[in-house]
Amino acid sequence: MISGVLTTLCFLLGMASDSVESQAMNAWFLRMYLPEVRRTERVYGELSLHATTELLTSSGGSNGDARQARYWACDGCYRVDTRHEPYLDRALTMIAGHDFSAVIWKDHRGSNHRPCPVKCSPRDAVLQQIRVVMPLAFAPWCWHQQSVEELFLEENATITGLSVTADPQLGRVCNISWKYRDRGVFREGGEFSFAMDRSWVLLRVSRSLNDSTRLEGCFTYGDEEIAGVPVIRTAEYWCETLRGRTQHMRMTRNAYAIMSSRSDLFDPCREQIRAALACTSAPAHGRWGAVAPGLLGLGAVVVALQGWRHFARRNTCFAGNGFARCMRRSREARRPNGTAYETQEKACIRLRDSGRPGV
Repeated sequence: MISGVLTTLCFLLGMASDSVESQAMNAWFLRMYLPEVRRTERVYGELSLHATTELLTSSGGSNGDARQARYWACDGCYRVDTRHEPYLDRALTMIAGHDFSAVIWKDHRGSNHRPCPVKCSPRDAVLQQIRVVMPLAFAPWCWHQQSVEELFLEENATITGLSVTADPQLGRVCNISWKYRDRGVFREGGEFSFAMDRSWVLLRVSRSLNDSTRLEGCFTYGDEEIAGVPVIRTAEYWCETLRGRTQHMRMTRNAYAIMSSRSDLFDPCREQIRAALACTSAPAHGRWGAVAPGLLGLGAVVVALQGWRHFARRNTCFAGNGFARCMRRSREARRPNGTAYETQEKACIRLRDSGRPGV
């Protein structure tokens, strides 16, 4: 309906070309959309979310790989913590602040926990990664790393079709078809659907990569509202090829809360100190791995010393017994002359000094 009205106006003004019609639709859309999206950005910019991400199989069922993520936003700062990253098997923390932006990876594979140092990065780069890891928090006005506003204002996207339909639950829904305009030629594009009566939040996204591949996102919202802006509930992502349409990821909001003031979650000193302490403190199994060889070596030395002492005591005992028997025999022997007795006694003394067992 709106597209038809705009076309009629263009004809009356003598400007019935496709280019002029697209410019008129772009202008109308941005005039209606930008004030509402500013309110949505303010609401989600003072919010915390707890969500679960599930990777799905080709049949649409969960493959058992899920990630728990926490998102905080306040005063232009953003943070995401994950307990399990499904693609890399690692947990991470991302912070995009005014004076400090970083990505902190933590290895949780098996029992080996090796925190990595804080790696500072440009704010825009970290914010783009946060949008990829936690798209649920940006889905009402973004598609992956790019917002709808950036697409039309910076990427030369042009609206090629526009219609408004009525939904019994959502109210008015604005459906937009768009394409990239390159040197006067339209390239691959996509489609958007917005809930006009609910702060123009994004309901559906469809993006063509080529003639045979299309990506799609569908978003649902709960009955909860903050300043007239609905709080997102789920985000589902699909891929359509020549083989059919399959769902590959689903995000579900578990809880949300309004952040009234900026906390120390975005404090750079806190994260740097925690990372430094984590890197300098070895895990328990690492300390045992370092101490165990020393304990085993000490045990071997103790065993060797005990064996040597036992052997030496045994030889001494044998020598003492032989000396005693020799002296007893010498006393009991008759003494035909003094020379024979002295010679036998000297032999016993030599036997004692040599340490050999007597017979």
